Amino acid sequence: MLLWLLKQMPLPKRLFAQVRQRAQHRCEYCHYPEILSTVPLSIDHINPRSLGGTDDFENLALACRRCNERLYNFTGALDPNTNTESPLFNPRCHDWAEHFIWSKNALLHRRTHSHRPSDLLQDRYRV
Repeated sequence: MLLWLLKQMPLPKRLFAQVRQRAQHRCEYCHYPEILSTVPLSIDHINPRSLGGTDDFENLALACRRCNERLYNFTGALDPNTNTESPLFNPRCHDWAEHFIWSKNALLHRRTHSHRPSDLLQDRYRV
């Protein structure tokens, strides 16, 4: 019971502030700026708690609501071209600019064509 309770406790404010500062106050998945959001961005566990992830600083990412909800607790997706599991974008391991680009009409696009998202995970950010 105590372990479950500890997992449900909110992150310390200092840790939340450190994550926000590292992310430069923007979503680490789509780069949406927090200043434009109607609600504060939230903390995402890159390796979800439900899969054994921790509250360690390196496992936390600042995320907009859309990205956080669409990632849910997934860490990979089926690549329709190779029919193999492909990891989702991880802001601690992958370079954002190598995988994504904003278009002039403010749509987020993948730079690579070999790893198109599957229908199931269309809006999740696969590497």
